[in-house]
Amino acid sequence: MDRNNVLIDGRNILRPETVESLMLAYRITGDEQYREWGWQIFEAFNKHCRVSTGGYAGIEDVQKVPAKQVDRMETFWLGETLSKSQVPPGPKRGGSDRLGFCG
Repeated sequence: MDRNNVLIDGRNILRPETVESLMLAYRITGDEQYREWGWQIFEAFNKHCRVSTGGYAGIEDVQKVPAKQVDRMETFWLGETLSKSQVPPGPKRGGSDRLGFCG
């Protein structure tokens, strides 16, 4: 959004940065709100981006419902975005090689 609260680009191409940021904030602080927001994003991906024949698609404009899907699934969706939201978390604070929101 710009200074006037106008959405500059309404596309969602399944990028991992928001999910990853929330996962890291949860791991560092232990605050369950970050985990909840990450789970809500994952549920929204399932609701709006899942393709009935398998896989996921990006969205042309996140402000329009029903969402118009783009006939494309970016390679980072499985390798980065989905993996950050599905691998069970480690301890709330401290080191672990287990990351994510479900669990």
